[in-house]
Order: sequence, then structure tokens, then C-alpha cells
Amino acid sequence: MLSLLLMTASLQAAAKPVELTALEVYENVLKAQKRQAALECTIVREEIRTGAPEKVTGTLKTAAGGLAWLEITVPSRQLAVSDGKALYVELSDVKQVMKYDAQQLKKGGNFFLDLGSSISHYAKQSLKRLILPGEGFDAKKIYALELMPLDAAQAGFDRMRVWVDKDAWLVRQVELKLGGVDTRVSFQDIKVLSLEQAAKGAKAPDPKLFKYKAPKGYEVFDLASMQ
Repeated sequence: MLSLLLMTASLQAAAKPVELTALEVYENVLKAQKRQAALECTIVREEIRTGAPEKVTGTLKTAAGGLAWLEITVPSRQLAVSDGKALYVELSDVKQVMKYDAQQLKKGGNFFLDLGSSISHYAKQSLKRLILPGEGFDAKKIYALELMPLDAAQAGFDRMRVWVDKDAWLVRQVELKLGGVDTRVSFQDIKVLSLEQAAKGAKAPDPKLFKYKAPKGYEVFDLASMQ
């Protein structure tokens, strides 16, 4: 009888899903980012202020080494390209290009094209906790990680939330609150190329995609010294 009870208890323990801590979720997200050779997805970025949210939609392609290509199509066309050293933001409506130091942007946590570095930056000196994923997310499949800075004024942000898959650890949504403005970026139709797949010869994005040249007639502003 005792052995039967012990066996039943063992089966119940095995059936119970393992719940991770906030720190474990955070570490798994960073590990998954480091395993990626390339990523392609659709992004929807919203800035939630007073009134209706401002929304932009585009296509994002990234590769290891800080390479990124982002084309915004809605509400108007814009292009952002990073070669790992510089980030170029092309504003077609005014025929101007803003050039930034990509490394400085990563250190400052303002580089959502490189999620791993952004999340790692905002996690410094921040309390980490898991929250309910909320509307539109299945709590059985998604973790929602919240980062709260110990000193918001010094950290430069009020709150960050990250929604990730429980299986593949793909980032599905990031939300950053700063100065009363919520910036929310959701990632859809995600396609990931792992380092292992790339090593076996799987097709990666064309390196030429991440080489930027300003169109003829565009004025380039080098803002690296102002960052």
C-alpha cells in the first residue's frame, strides 16, 4: 500500500509543470538570443500616449554581429540599417539620413534591433518578476517578464516588460515605459536561423543587405558625437 502511495505521489510530481523563476526566464531569453544566427519577422510598433496609439508596421531582418535591416512601410516608408558599427536611419519624406554609433546605442539600451543587448541593459539594477501575460496571450505558452528599476531616474526608464515563448524562448513582444509613454513592439511571423543551422549551410540573409549607401540627393547627419 505504501509503495502504491509513493508511486502515485511520484507520478503527480512528474505531471506537474515546472515553473521557472524570473531570473531563469531572463537567462533563457539571453541564451536563446545568443543561439540565433539570423531572424526575420514582421514588427508592429506602437507609442501609447493620450488618445489613439501611433502605430508603425514593417519588416525586420537581423544577423549575428549587430547586423540589422528594418523597413517601415506604414504609415510612410522609412529604412533603418545597421552594419554593426553604425546605424543609418533614412527619412525618405525629407531626404535625410541620421547616422548613429551602433555600439553606443547598444550600451544605452536604445537599440531594439538588437534585443539581447537591450534587454540586458535594462535588466541592470532592476527587480525582475513574472506577471500574468494578459489579454491576447496564452499563459500556458507565454512568460511575461517585468523589469522595474531600483532608481527610475538614474536608469532612464520606468518599466520594461518582455513576453516570450515557453518552448523556443522567442521574444513576442517588448514594452518600454518612459516618461508616461508606453512604446510597445510586437514581433509576428518570426523565422529564426540558428547558429547550428547556419553552420550546416542553411541560407542566411545576404550580407549586402546590411551595407548602407545613402540615395543620391540625401543629406547625411552624423550624430555619433551627440549621443
